[in-house]
Amino acid sequence: MFNQERFDDLARALVTKPLSRWQVLKTFGAGVIGGLAGPLLLSGRVAKAQVVGCQTSADCPMGQDCCDEVCAEAGCTKCTEFCVPEFFNCCPDLTNPGKVYCKSKGDEHNCVNCFTDCTTLGPDYRCCWGSPPAGRELGCINIKEDERACGGCLKGPCQQGLHCCDGVCTDLSVDVKNCGKCYHPCSQGDCCNGDCCADRGLTCCGGQCVDTNTNPNNCGALCVDCEGGVCCNGFCCAPGKVCLNGKCECPVSCAPPHVLNPQTCQCECPPISCKPGRVQNPQTCDCECPISCGPPHVLNPQTCQCECPQIFCTHPHVQNPQTCQCECSVSCFAPRVPNPQTCQCECPISCGPPYVLNPQTCQCECPISCGPPYVLNPQTCQCECGNPCSDGTCCDPGTTCCGGICCSSGTTCCNGTCCDPSSTCCGNGICCPLGTTCCGDTCCDLSSTCCSNGICCPLGTTCCGNTCCDIGDTCCADGNGCCAASHNICCPDGQTCCPANLPFCYAGGCWDWPHTAPPSEQGQRAGARAAGRSGGRQMSTPARKRRQAT
Repeated sequence: MFNQERFDDLARALVTKPLSRWQVLKTFGAGVIGGLAGPLLLSGRVAKAQVVGCQTSADCPMGQDCCDEVCAEAGCTKCTEFCVPEFFNCCPDLTNPGKVYCKSKGDEHNCVNCFTDCTTLGPDYRCCWGSPPAGRELGCINIKEDERACGGCLKGPCQQGLHCCDGVCTDLSVDVKNCGKCYHPCSQGDCCNGDCCADRGLTCCGGQCVDTNTNPNNCGALCVDCEGGVCCNGFCCAPGKVCLNGKCECPVSCAPPHVLNPQTCQCECPPISCKPGRVQNPQTCDCECPISCGPPHVLNPQTCQCECPQIFCTHPHVQNPQTCQCECSVSCFAPRVPNPQTCQCECPISCGPPYVLNPQTCQCECPISCGPPYVLNPQTCQCECGNPCSDGTCCDPGTTCCGGICCSSGTTCCNGTCCDPSSTCCGNGICCPLGTTCCGDTCCDLSSTCCSNGICCPLGTTCCGNTCCDIGDTCCADGNGCCAASHNICCPDGQTCCPANLPFCYAGGCWDWPHTAPPSEQGQRAGARAAGRSGGRQMSTPARKRRQAT
């Protein structure tokens, strides 16, 4: 019937697009026809329907025509005007050729499609189309076996793991009426993980059928784990026992003097009392000493102690209780040991040449000692130079060979000379002290100038051959003298300096020749000397440094 719920669902379906009153009445009439045709126009499917209004077929989706201002299946004019294509099929009338009629898609004889008859499939088939839950369009369903609609189209699907048996969702692993499969009941007992254990004389333990009379992992009615033991007639046997004739028995028998311990299934000696110090031998069951003695010791059966066999030792030897041998009774301070013949403390070694024995240390030593710079070779017992030089010189340890001499620690070798570490080695055996510098074979003050010939010129002078000239003086070409600025002409005699107005040197004098001719050699020496004294000065030479002639 077209009840209030279906009316509300139909009304919600029609609000997607405004329709005329005539269109609403036609749609309502379709709902009435659907209600009379079958229970298929249900809320789940109607809620999905959308009735589309139209003026022409161009306003409708592909495959539909505009029929009385409502979109319907193409050719809708052949069906009744209330045949909504989303809920109904336009099916030919087989009893009236050329005619068609409107059938609900939920019709048992036209399920989803025309002429799909669910009743031909069996009495338990129903047409499930548009039934809740909303959106299901299952078609012909066996409601007694299909999990999707178990028990009816309005039923929801079975939960995962359940199966549909006779219209009921059931668990085949525990249902005694449907154990393992539908319609397979257990005649007695429970369903054990889909298996009827009791029907086969078995018991359900941990989800499996087992024989609890013999299964060691599931023994007895409580399915007990025998933990490696044997299950015998539903009882766990003690470790070591076996099942014989339905009883837990020991698998061994014992020969005398041993007897069987029924608790441990071990052959044991019957308990007896032994004297102090003795124990029962598990092999013979007799009371015996609990130890055995290795040579050279023997067992004393009275005390059960290991002892040395008695022997006679001559003085001063006594019997060693560890070795049972006659040994010296004295003890010696290391490294000395007793002499086994005399029992005297002696060194345990002897020395071959060139060594001799030191009786204090018991060490083999050389019989000589060496004085410095020689040291003793412990292999040959010879005195050898500990720091030999290539020239045959022997230096003390810690000194350095230096061209036939030995430089002590803290000095350096300078071509046969030992220099203080603060001095400078000039490479020629000369050591220049701190504050000086090397200049040939001489050490110059740091403020002086070293000339190429090893002369040191003090501050304010310059090098000039074998002498030093004041700054501004003229260095003569032979490098043996200097002429002052006022007399800057060097005479060949190497002694006289002439001024610029008397540029010619002669006989130790200065002349302005040709204006004034030099005097003749005869009778004019005094005049020449006078002219020389009046016109020239003596040259500064290495012998007369910085002294001018008057």
